[in-house]
Amino acid sequence: MTEEEKLPDIPCGTETELGIIEEGEENPYSPGHDFVFNLAHPAMEMGEENITWDPEARIAGLSHSEKKHSSREEHTYFRALDWLARGNYLLCNGARFYDDADHPEVSTSLCRNSRQVVICSRACYRWIDDLRKKYREVLGRKYIIFRNNIASRGIDNPIPGLPGPRVSFACHENYAFPRSVPEHILIAKMIPWLIFRTPIIGAGKVGADNDMPWANFQISARADFIECLTGNQTTERRPLYNTRDDPLADEELWRRIHVIIGDSNMLELPDDLKLGLTSILLLMIRDGKMDNRFELLDPLRSFWKVSRDLDLRELYSFRNGPRRTALDCLKEYADLFWNYLDTQQPSNEIYKEVVGYFFEILELLDKRDWEGLFGKLDWVTKRMVIEHSCARRGRGWQSDWATKIDYDYHNNNHQEGLFFTRILPSIKTVQISADEEIKQLRAIRISTDEEIKQAMLEPPPTRSRWLTETRFKFRKQVFSSDFWHKITFTSKKPKELTTLRFNNPYTAWNAELAERLLSLPLPEFLEAVPNAGLDATVGNRARLDFRIGRDYDPDDYEFIELPPPWWL
Repeated sequence: MTEEEKLPDIPCGTETELGIIEEGEENPYSPGHDFVFNLAHPAMEMGEENITWDPEARIAGLSHSEKKHSSREEHTYFRALDWLARGNYLLCNGARFYDDADHPEVSTSLCRNSRQVVICSRACYRWIDDLRKKYREVLGRKYIIFRNNIASRGIDNPIPGLPGPRVSFACHENYAFPRSVPEHILIAKMIPWLIFRTPIIGAGKVGADNDMPWANFQISARADFIECLTGNQTTERRPLYNTRDDPLADEELWRRIHVIIGDSNMLELPDDLKLGLTSILLLMIRDGKMDNRFELLDPLRSFWKVSRDLDLRELYSFRNGPRRTALDCLKEYADLFWNYLDTQQPSNEIYKEVVGYFFEILELLDKRDWEGLFGKLDWVTKRMVIEHSCARRGRGWQSDWATKIDYDYHNNNHQEGLFFTRILPSIKTVQISADEEIKQLRAIRISTDEEIKQAMLEPPPTRSRWLTETRFKFRKQVFSSDFWHKITFTSKKPKELTTLRFNNPYTAWNAELAERLLSLPLPEFLEAVPNAGLDATVGNRARLDFRIGRDYDPDDYEFIELPPPWWL
C-alpha cells in the first residue's frame, strides 16, 4: 500500500444539477442553456479568456471502466463548438459551472473531507444565487433555481398539474479510491451502505415516479429512478452502483467512485453525513476492515422499500444472518465506524465528529422524535412542513399544493426561498446550557458564513488550487483543461501541445512552493513542476483537435474564466 493509500481521508466532491424556470415566460422549456451561456453577454461584464474545456474522455467514451467493459458511449453533445466555447466556466474557487443538456450544473473543487465539501458546495450555491440576482439586475431575467431532483419530462418547469411522467436529475458524489481494491469487493460492500444510509441523507419527495405504486411521501427523491444493480449509465437504466470511474488522476493507480443515487440536500448536516460516513466506509474497505454482513438478497427492491419505510420498521433479508430493519443496520454501521476510527485513526477529529452526529441522529430516529429531527434531516423537515401546510388549507398529499411545497422547499433563493425565509428561522435550540446550545446549533450548520464567503473566492488547499492558480497564471497560453487534473498549453512549435497532469488526488497546496513555481516563465515552470514533489508529469502531443478531427484554430473557440464576482 502506498503512502497516499494510508492517509486518513478520501478526496471527494459533489456535482449538483439544478432545476430552473424563468418567471413570466410562456415557453415552459428549460432556460438552463441561457442561464449558463449568457455569462458571455457583454452586459454581464465578465472577462473573456481564449480557453476551452477538454472533454476528451467523455467524447471518446473511453473512461477506464468503459474500456474494461467494452462499452463505447457517444457524447455528441460535447462536440458542439458553441458549448465548448461558452458552456463551461472555471470559477475562481476551483469549481466548474456548466451546461449539461439544458441543466445548469456545478461541481465543487476537489476536497479532502466532508466538511470541506459542505463549505465549498454552499459557496457554489450562494454564487449561483448571486448570479441569479445579477441576471435580474442587469438583463431583467427572472430565474428561479431549484436544488432538487425531480422535473417533468422534457421540461424543467416544476409547476403542479403539468401532464406526463417526471424525470430525475442528480446530485452526484465522487470519491478518489485506490484501484488496487478489486471492483467486485467495492460493489459488494458499497451497495448495502448506499441503500441503508437513505434515512439520514434523503431529501424526501411527494408521490411516486417511473410507474412505481403511489406513495404520499418518500424518503428518497431518487429511488424510483434506480433500475439496476450496476452499470455506467446516469440518465437511463440508472444503477445502484455506477461503474463509470474516469479517475481524473493516474488511472493505473486510482479509480473515481461515482455515486449517483443520493439526493440534493438543503440542510448541511445530511451532506456532511453523506460524504463523511461514506468516506469512512471506503477507508474501512481500503484497509480490509469491512465484511459482507450487510449483503442483501434483493438490493434493488430493498432500496425502493427503504424509500417508503417512513417509520423505519420494515424488515430486510440478508444472505447471512437474520432479517433486520434499516435502523438496526445503521446502528451497527455506527458502531463499526466508531470502532474503526478509535482503533485505526484515533486522531481523526473531523470524521469522529461526523460519527458523533450520526449517533445523535440515530438516537432521535430510534425514538421517532420527528420534532427533534426538524432542521437536521431534510426529509423529516420537508414532510412536517408539507403536512402542516396542507392541514391548514384542507389539502391532501395528492394535491397540487403538496407538490408546490415540495418544490418550494428547494428554492435556492437565499432571500425569498421557503427554506431560507421560513424553515431556517423556525429552527429552535434546546437551551439546557451554553455548551448544549452550541452543540445543537452545530448539528444544523456545519459551515460558517465566513468560511462560505472565503470559499467563494479561493479553492480549498488541495490539488484543485494548483490547477486553478496555474490556469489563471498562464491563462494566455492555455489551450484546454479538464478542470480537475489536466492543463494543455500551446507551444511555439506549430503542431505541438504540452500537457501538464497532476496525477495524484492527494496532492496538497503548498503556498511557499507555489510562489516560487508560479513566478517562473511557463517553459521553466513546466520543467520544474515534475521535480517539485507534486506527482505531476509533463508530456507533448500532436496539435490535433480530437473534438472535430482537424487542426485547432484558436479563433474557433472562446473561453470565459470568471474572476471573483465583482458584485459581491
